[in-house]
Amino acid sequence: MQQSSRDYRVDIDWLRAVAVVAVIGFHFQIPGFRGGFVGVDVFFVISGYLLGGIAFNDLAAGTFSLVEFWRRRARRILPALYTVVAASLAPALVILLEPQRAAYLKSIAAVALFGSNLFFWSHGGYFDRTAVDAPLLHTWSLAVEEQFYLTFPVVAVLLHRLAPATGRRSVVAAGFAVLAALSLFASARLVAAGDASTAFYLPHGRAWEFLLGVVLAIVPLPRPGKPWLRPAAKILGAVLIVVAVNSFTTGTLFPGLNALLPCLGAALFLGSGGVTAPGSRLLAAVQFVGRISYSLYLWHWPLFTLARQYSIVEMPSPLEKAILLVALVVLSWLSYSWIERPVRRWNGRPGRVFATAGLGAAALCGVSALSLVGNGALYADDPKFAALRALENYDRRSNAIGTCFSGDWTPDNHPECFAVRGQTSILLWGDSMVAHFRPGFEAALRGRDVELLQASGPHCYPTLSGARQAAWCNLLGRRIEAFVDAAHPPVVVVSAFWNEHIRTFGFDEVIADLRAAATRFAARGTRLVVLGPGLQFRDDLPEILIRAASRDVALDPKDIVRTSLFALDQRMRAALEGSGALYLSPLAAACPERACRLMATADVPMTWDFGHLTVEGSELVIRAMWPALGPELAPPPVPAN
Repeated sequence: MQQSSRDYRVDIDWLRAVAVVAVIGFHFQIPGFRGGFVGVDVFFVISGYLLGGIAFNDLAAGTFSLVEFWRRRARRILPALYTVVAASLAPALVILLEPQRAAYLKSIAAVALFGSNLFFWSHGGYFDRTAVDAPLLHTWSLAVEEQFYLTFPVVAVLLHRLAPATGRRSVVAAGFAVLAALSLFASARLVAAGDASTAFYLPHGRAWEFLLGVVLAIVPLPRPGKPWLRPAAKILGAVLIVVAVNSFTTGTLFPGLNALLPCLGAALFLGSGGVTAPGSRLLAAVQFVGRISYSLYLWHWPLFTLARQYSIVEMPSPLEKAILLVALVVLSWLSYSWIERPVRRWNGRPGRVFATAGLGAAALCGVSALSLVGNGALYADDPKFAALRALENYDRRSNAIGTCFSGDWTPDNHPECFAVRGQTSILLWGDSMVAHFRPGFEAALRGRDVELLQASGPHCYPTLSGARQAAWCNLLGRRIEAFVDAAHPPVVVVSAFWNEHIRTFGFDEVIADLRAAATRFAARGTRLVVLGPGLQFRDDLPEILIRAASRDVALDPKDIVRTSLFALDQRMRAALEGSGALYLSPLAAACPERACRLMATADVPMTWDFGHLTVEGSELVIRAMWPALGPELAPPPVPAN
């Protein structure tokens, strides 16, 4: 949303620039922007601030019109959005693999119907690896804005009419503040309950960010008595945003209460008032980025993700990223100059604007439907890749998904995961990176009087330290501790997505937790076995294999394996020496002499995605580690009759 020229504040364009650069830096995986996804939250506060000021002033003057409000929003948002969607269609049909094409075509209709946030919410989390395959993923935030634009003015009119004439401004602001508090409470509860995806995508978990800006616009912050306080407040607000951008990660519980940091930073920056822009070239460049920020946001993700999909591996090189950034700025400037600005000046009647928007939406839905009908026939991949494509929906029941891999570890839940029936037991504890070893252990223990148990949860690294992870992970840790105290299993095997957890919590902290668990368990006669980082690829392995084969490219495993994990493997081994834990390397088992295997059998790849082992891959890795693992884990085989 743009202000009128008489109300223009250059500092808001500065803030827009900060927000869009943060998002682009995060998506392009530029160092220093690991929490750049909070730029969207900053945009939400800005939108609420501008909406609140315009709507309340018009209501107070008696000139507010719902139809006019929606006409302006449609004119501002839809033309550039529909242009980007249409422009991405042809390259997406050529570059994406068949399952990705189908999802992309469905997402076009979701964008046209203001429901892409609902679409992507139903297809997984924003930070899931499969999300990078969706060229229109970023439109979820526009859908949330559109849904807010539809509801906010109606609520504003009702509050304005119900509020008494005396003190109306305060009453309306208080009404929005109550709604904001309820929304923040709902978001925090969802995140704490392990449903961060719902809080992330759905409007009731995001409304408070808009409403924070709305309240600030209706009841501005008091004017500072000293002139230096205003720039100091702006600097402090910017610092809060930068801290979130630099310190948050994809493992941060978000949005919830953590979203307060960037949102309060944005509110402080906005609420400190306008400034006179110094004649600096640097600030002029920042202002330019802010002016084209909407087009930058629209174009950056389709451009990046389609380029990434065109390459064999996950991420473009630094040079390719630089070229993409230059192309992004050029495209965005053209979009701003030829679409955004001309359409904004178009003073078409509401009926004509809505009819044009409706025709655009109908055209996108029609293209989506027709392309979906022809997707399988016109763009079908070679049948020889059918087995690899089937791994898109890999059956993870072999990893106890839904039973002993769970996000609900409240007391007495899943008792079967801790049920010891008399024989020697082994417990697997961690996240999905321990669950995928279950088939390998089952094969290795076949014929032995040993019971295999598993207690694992999404994003839970094995630690007995409370309050460091999600609530369900802390509950799981307490269940594990109680089980070891009561049952004294000979061995607890732990593994996790170590590189991600270390990125979130720090190497020293993770090692300290493992050492503490080893000591705690040893006092109960239980040996802790730590399985280090496993084989991980720079993209989903089946997709790499399909792309390479379809383009007749010979694959060198060194080009597609995350080789940085070898150093982490050695570092973890050295750090756990003398801890009492047994450290074993799945990475070394899958990559003897660092020559990594791509296929577990002639027809089955090692992993079904970027790093979760197939059943065959799991059996191969555990079998390779068994000479060191077997004596620790199991008594001799039971003789056959």
